[in-house]
Amino acid sequence: MVSESELYRKLIKSPARVSILYYLAEHGPSRFLELKKGTGLSTGAIYHHLKSLEEFVVQDENKSYRLNEKGLRLVALLKQEGGAPNTQFASVNDALLETSPTLLKAISFVSFTWLFRMLASSVALSVAVLIAGFEFCVLINEKFSQSFLFLGSFADPVTNAFIALISLDAFSTLFSLMVSGAYEETRKKVELLFEPALLSSLCVGVALLHLAKALFSLGGYYSLLSIPVVVWCTFTLSSSLSYFRGIEFIPSLFFPFSFTMFYEAFYSLRYLDFPSEYFNTIGFFALGVFSLFVARWIDRSIKKEVKGGIKKAIL
Repeated sequence: MVSESELYRKLIKSPARVSILYYLAEHGPSRFLELKKGTGLSTGAIYHHLKSLEEFVVQDENKSYRLNEKGLRLVALLKQEGGAPNTQFASVNDALLETSPTLLKAISFVSFTWLFRMLASSVALSVAVLIAGFEFCVLINEKFSQSFLFLGSFADPVTNAFIALISLDAFSTLFSLMVSGAYEETRKKVELLFEPALLSSLCVGVALLHLAKALFSLGGYYSLLSIPVVVWCTFTLSSSLSYFRGIEFIPSLFFPFSFTMFYEAFYSLRYLDFPSEYFNTIGFFALGVFSLFVARWIDRSIKKEVKGGIKKAIL
């Protein structure tokens, strides 16, 4: 049985839920539109949080929402322990969960966040997904020799898949360090650089990119299908970085592009005998550095807005 103090600690982390509780405590029974106008939350956010508060908020015969006895006790405890409701979010991801839960859930489902949770809790599943994903990448490399982004750089398909995966894993740490600046936290994660859960999650993203490569190589309408698959791959790789490295999701969207630019820059070093490759190397490297700085700037900007109380409407 969960104690009231444990419920308090869980609820106080959600500014939106606290705002709903305070509004109902102050204004009494309220219709949905009144609750929406009073809290400034979206329709989806209110439905999402009311479901979480069903133990404390009930709907009467007039379809109005009100606090039950347990809800009144909880508000009294919140006021006693925390004072005014907390309107600042710990991260942008938290802010999105509070204000746009439906959108965030859709993105999480498409980008395999649900799978990442399972991988993080099971080493056996992580190894199984890693092996399956790696074998898929090798098979695609054997069948389709055409180069696609950073794939197909080496003659041996196993080398292709292995280099792409290990490089991506190593770069995920560098990207997190450069963008988020959480040096101590990232340093600890370096010790788990080749953790099975992270490797297997990245392997899922690389497998999607290999699928895009196969579709692109087939030509015709199949090449058009490779575009949404590349977008799917981008969301998956970004989500895995956000989940396992703790970086915000929005700047993590630059991770696949940044990695590709640096990978191509280092790959082009093999052909510096040709004058044109000098420009390719410099261009790829410059784009990689530029994307890092843009991601870092976005990370700083949105964190500043969130810490400053980006959702004033819930006051």
